[in-house]
Amino acid sequence: MIARGGGAGRALIQRVAEIAGEEGCSIIRGITASDNHQEQALYDKVGTRTNWVTYDAAPIHATTESVTP
Repeated sequence: MIARGGGAGRALIQRVAEIAGEEGCSIIRGITASDNHQEQALYDKVGTRTNWVTYDAAPIHATTESVTP
């Protein structure tokens, strides 16, 4: 088992970046909880923090459901 700070996260991101490049992807995006400071510190080392705010919504499963304002 690799302990936190052992480089596994950075190695994983590096491999994903290699595969993304091979596949012609133009961006890799990391999303984490606002209180996950360790993961944010890793992302800050390997990427650029953006000003985007992400929202999620549940899918509509039945035809009687609708999106309401």
